[in-house]
Amino acid sequence: MAAAALRGPVILTQHKKARLIVLSVEEYELRKAGKVADTRTVGRLATMPDELFQEFERAVAVYERGDDEG
Repeated sequence: MAAAALRGPVILTQHKKARLIVLSVEEYELRKAGKVADTRTVGRLATMPDELFQEFERAVAVYERGDDEG
């Protein structure tokens, strides 16, 4: 777990609910100082590159089937 937390936040669950997040000290300090930028982006399906759109379609199909195999 420690190695994973050095790469990014690790969510710990209890009874299938997120309960705790393990962060590296560096990540914690950055967040505490408000210096972590939100890296999420907003896009539109119409402008999504074809390869990414196909990956999205595959993920939706897997979700619709109710399995976690791709």
